[in-house]
Amino acid sequence: QLTETITGTSGNNPWYISDVLVALAQSDPYPSSGIQYFAYSQDGGATWADYTTPFTLTEGVYDLQMHLVDNADNEDRQSREIKVDTTAPSISGSLDQIPNALGWINAAVNLSASASDTTSDIASFESSVDNVSWIAQSSPLTLNFTDGTYTIYLRAIDNAGHEYLLTQEIKVDSQEPVISHQIQGTTGENGWYTSDIQVEVTQVDPAPSSGIQSFQTSLDGTIWTDYTTPLNFSEGAYVLQMRVIDNADHQDLDGIPLNVDTTPPTINATLSGTLGSNNIYISPVEAAVSVSDNLSGIAATEYSLNGSGWQPYSSQLTLAGGVYALQFRTKDTAGLISTTQVYNFSVDTHGPNIKLPSRWYIWETGDLFVKDDGSGIASVGYEIRDS
Repeated sequence: QLTETITGTSGNNPWYISDVLVALAQSDPYPSSGIQYFAYSQDGGATWADYTTPFTLTEGVYDLQMHLVDNADNEDRQSREIKVDTTAPSISGSLDQIPNALGWINAAVNLSASASDTTSDIASFESSVDNVSWIAQSSPLTLNFTDGTYTIYLRAIDNAGHEYLLTQEIKVDSQEPVISHQIQGTTGENGWYTSDIQVEVTQVDPAPSSGIQSFQTSLDGTIWTDYTTPLNFSEGAYVLQMRVIDNADHQDLDGIPLNVDTTPPTINATLSGTLGSNNIYISPVEAAVSVSDNLSGIAATEYSLNGSGWQPYSSQLTLAGGVYALQFRTKDTAGLISTTQVYNFSVDTHGPNIKLPSRWYIWETGDLFVKDDGSGIASVGYEIRDS
């Protein structure tokens, strides 16, 4: 009679999940003739080995045959299937998009996974989002994930009872951040501000927000500075660029012109002519102006004559006889208006007239008439002479 003693950790179905030690024992009942042959085979009898000491069966499926013969040719034959699986199953998985350095994916993603076991084969393949409730899956499987943060658990159990758990974190943010701005200041014309301004920049990262990686501004598109507080701008012309990048590498970029002109334009008039007395010109007057603006440029120059409405000024004015109140002003592109220049003067280009009889008798009266149609008579002088 032969007996076997198998030592190992039992799994399921029935599999051993550790190496198995096989010890054989024989007995030859009285009257014993002695043992002629004591051997075993691990491969169903294809090859045999004499049994001397216990032997170990590692991973695999064995058809164990045992043969004991005594010297009287009595024999005992036994067989046993022994299945050994010491290796847990494996799970391989991959995403069809690669997360960035911060672990985020910026579009919907597919997770493909499969389970395998080389010895006892897969008994079950499951998935879970909480490591508590499990859903049976077939292998291979494909799971789709849209916006959100997930922890995915994949579990494979082989027929021997080995279990393998794979955990995969998936973070998806397909929403782009949005940048906006608000400008505080006095609005002029043509996109100009006529006071110092303050620009407040804000950003919103729609749910599920992956968080902001950087929030910056630049005046040259090359050097970027982290935005922390509103920005102040004095006189000048700028292009402010604003950029926000979320942790999923989505980006919103915006640029706005900032034109600030707080200084009114200047105007100077020149009156050309022959100046007589009492601010009266005795020749026609040529009135011309020169204007300048240090930033936004001149938009329009106007004049007003003797209280009339403002008229566009395009070239110098020629003024003949009369009394004048001449005003000039200019406006820049930002809408700032210069100080109004006022000039009061008169023009009289004709001398006074004298009317006197060429002669009269001593008993007659000689009348002297003096007339001026322009500036008026300032003085009259006469002399009477007789030889």
